[in-house]
Amino acid sequence: MSKPFILNCLEIKDIPQINGWGVFTYETIPADTIIELSPVFTYPQKLITIAMYMAQGDGMDINDIVLDQYGMSWPDDTDEAKTAVMLGYMSIYNHSGNNNSEFFRDFKNRLMGVKTLRDINVGEQLTVNYGPYWIENKKDRINIIDF
Repeated sequence: MSKPFILNCLEIKDIPQINGWGVFTYETIPADTIIELSPVFTYPQKLITIAMYMAQGDGMDINDIVLDQYGMSWPDDTDEAKTAVMLGYMSIYNHSGNNNSEFFRDFKNRLMGVKTLRDINVGEQLTVNYGPYWIENKKDRINIIDF
């Protein structure tokens, strides 16, 4: 089994334009380099649905439930839909349609990794493509529950 790690040249920086963070490098990174391998833990997706109903019933804005914004679908050997929360920097890599890195998953060992797609320059942000499902859900997230 591979051990989790984060490449030493990675750092998290504040990005005021998006009111959030991103992962950057202070060294050049060659293409096809695994820059992070992190463990994940899973929970049933229905827990987020229950939390959203409860929050909305209490008058909370469902956008305050941030856990669903950082999870990823994670299949396992049961029929129950699962969501994975990734540790390490995994939830901090920003989306780009012109991404320079990509996620990969090791289901057996419950690990998730990031690998570069091309050479990454000093000071460059590492980005991944979240895929069309995430983009479509992000647009609809505000209206996900209507009573």
